[in-house]
Amino acid sequence: MRITRAALLLAALIIWLSGLHPLSLLVLVYPAVPLALLLSESLSIDRVYWYLPYVNTGLGGLIFLLATLRTVAW
Repeated sequence: MRITRAALLLAALIIWLSGLHPLSLLVLVYPAVPLALLLSESLSIDRVYWYLPYVNTGLGGLIFLLATLRTVAW
């Protein structure tokens, strides 16, 4: 639970430093997915670690897409 708490604190710091930009709320997805999976008692901790690469890939792809669109639009 310490890792999730640290990730939430880091996410809050990023949101605050970004000036509460709406896209900064995406940093809450990474700690929210494992927390939600851990709170559902039917899933073991080993299974949670299988979801994290999907979260990383999805968020990384979204950030890449947004950065590309922003570069092309300029």
